[in-house]
Amino acid sequence: MFSPAEYVAAEIANETNEERDKRIHEQCVVLKIGTGETWVMLTGDADRDAWEQRITDYHAERLPATVLSAPHHGSRTFFLYEEDDDPYLDALNTIDPTYVVISAPTSEESPYDHPHEIALDLYADHVGSDNVLHTGRGRCSYICDVHRDGRLEMTHDDGQLAAAYECAQDGQEQSASASTASMSLAKPRYIQVPAWPVDNVYHVGIDGYLYAGKNMRKLGGIRSDGRILSSGLWLKFLAKTRAPKEHEVFWQVVNTGRHAEQENGVRGTIFQGSSTQWEQTLYTGKHWIECFIVQNGVCIGRSGRFYVNIRNPGFQ
Repeated sequence: MFSPAEYVAAEIANETNEERDKRIHEQCVVLKIGTGETWVMLTGDADRDAWEQRITDYHAERLPATVLSAPHHGSRTFFLYEEDDDPYLDALNTIDPTYVVISAPTSEESPYDHPHEIALDLYADHVGSDNVLHTGRGRCSYICDVHRDGRLEMTHDDGQLAAAYECAQDGQEQSASASTASMSLAKPRYIQVPAWPVDNVYHVGIDGYLYAGKNMRKLGGIRSDGRILSSGLWLKFLAKTRAPKEHEVFWQVVNTGRHAEQENGVRGTIFQGSSTQWEQTLYTGKHWIECFIVQNGVCIGRSGRFYVNIRNPGFQ
């Protein structure tokens, strides 16, 4: 535990209520939990004054942590006293996290505009935008498992908790059932018809996984036609079959809906690939991916459609 310092609590105890209110963020508990070299830093609303004057220099050797819970819901107050200040980066650089988790709605929904844009940029500069995990952006609760051997697993609940508490998406009221319901299927603009004769001798399945970035950080599995996913995520599809190894793998990705059409994102061609296919969530709508196993010019296995529902908040 790094804060509050005993002497700070003693100082504040002798001040007026108004003075104590002004220093409330200096009193926030700051602690880290973990094992070995893998730690999670929990920061409450601790502001720049707490970090610069009380914590960073005194605890420098003990501050490094793998995961940082962003102070004050991603507020700029971790870095700035006033908006035009040069940012204070010593605390972030000393903690040197791999992931930053921001517990906040979208800035449009927050009465205090949390998280602040400058804080998001500074966190992204340090850990990369894919490793800034913002709960409000994807309506997800992030789960951090630290194992006894120091292994770290970062996953999320795919929005289950937000749905259970009927947390609105983009400021709109929605029920738990609405957040998990699939979207309606629009008529596809184009679908290429397979050119091979089809003889479904072998079963083909598709496993889908959700990633916050194409950097091998898995957030969890997804099922076909499951809950609506936010844009800006990555999807990894794995073809599963017991067909003989001497085969070729082809995929077909079909985007449907007005958003894909308006952004020239219509797809529907069949292309050759491998057993692993990466895609990104971009366009609002119900889309699908299908896998074909081909041997000697014959389609010996076809997966059927794996549907993905996507909502991009930038598309109305």
